[in-house]
Amino acid sequence: MIHDFSLNAIISRLVTKIIPVILCCSIIFVLYALFVQDRNRFSNNDPQEYAEIGQGLWRGLGLQNNGMPDVVLPPGFPFVVGFVDLFVNDLPCSVKYVGLFSFLLSLPLVFILSLFFIEDKKYAGLSVMLFAANSNILINAVSGYSESLFTLIFLTMGWMTLQLRKQKKTARILLFVFAILWAWLYYIKPEGLLTGGIFFLWIVLADRTQDYLTWIVPIIVLILVFPYMYFLKEHTGRWQLSGKTYANLVMGELNSPYQTGIDNRTKDDRYYINDRTASNPTLSYGFASYWYEKENDILLRIPVNVVKWIKTYWQTFSIIGIVLGVWGIVSLKRQSSYFLITLMAPMAAYMIFFVLPRTIAMYHWIWIVFLMYGLKDLSFFIESKWKISYTDSLIWTAAILIAVYQMRDAIKLII
Repeated sequence: MIHDFSLNAIISRLVTKIIPVILCCSIIFVLYALFVQDRNRFSNNDPQEYAEIGQGLWRGLGLQNNGMPDVVLPPGFPFVVGFVDLFVNDLPCSVKYVGLFSFLLSLPLVFILSLFFIEDKKYAGLSVMLFAANSNILINAVSGYSESLFTLIFLTMGWMTLQLRKQKKTARILLFVFAILWAWLYYIKPEGLLTGGIFFLWIVLADRTQDYLTWIVPIIVLILVFPYMYFLKEHTGRWQLSGKTYANLVMGELNSPYQTGIDNRTKDDRYYINDRTASNPTLSYGFASYWYEKENDILLRIPVNVVKWIKTYWQTFSIIGIVLGVWGIVSLKRQSSYFLITLMAPMAAYMIFFVLPRTIAMYHWIWIVFLMYGLKDLSFFIESKWKISYTDSLIWTAAILIAVYQMRDAIKLII
């Protein structure tokens, strides 16, 4: 075998083989370091509540926390954590295992979905690299929050939607599983109901309006989610999609710790709303009641949250990543662009609450697809205009630099 030791060949091997391996090892190390961090982060926070609620569910105690009906945290994530804890018997580890395995199972789905839209295995592989190197996605994987599991179901429903759209005949089992996942997505986070609805709309638009089996899906979803809605009605006194809506609206106010970044709450402060609702579920008033409260500043907070959302993307993908993503939106096939953009629509709802990087991260895989397609189109542009022989090395270098840029926040947490 003749080896090429020219400068171009050496650089090519460096950026396409050696550095990606180093980056992969770094991702694994960061993930491990985050996983074994101090358990104190688990205590007195949502992950502990998720775990304790899940443990109670599997012990037959029902949906409760500290002896009271829990209307704040939906039961989908706790249910899975409680099941894992039956075997692990360690709540802090159980809640982390669910997030970690959700992250690992998401990786092949990111590849499959990226390959569908980009139609190039190299760029699909780079998409997985960017997904795995994303700080917020890495942190979500082991933080004990529900975002990692939501992302896995989100990706799975994306794949199923594409499968159902291209099949001429209805796959009954696939539709039934789709309905279950739609309901489960809601049980993990209430915005899952909207996300599933968007997927369903795309299935219907694929010439399925005459197929009666397709219309059974929302009926199944309604049947599956009704018990939890009834539970909320029984304990809050009103019909609502989520008992956490009112609490999140309060915490989204411009004077709240989520907006100021300063936890200056006092014992009787309004912003202890989560604790009050945990003690008295009837304090979960819902959106309609909040709208008429004098503290309502929804219209004022929207521009603040939009700026935070833009900063989140800027700090996550860099200006170059944003430009490449916009390039990808413009150059990708129109229907594919519309499909992916509509999947980002639920983020608009966060603008009337507050913007958290870990929540926005559930949609990062979509932007990564756009970014990678933009990078692919850029490579075609360079090759056609300047006939550069080392274009492939430039593309790999750009992707690796963006991946390294993404990892910096996760690295800061373990240093």
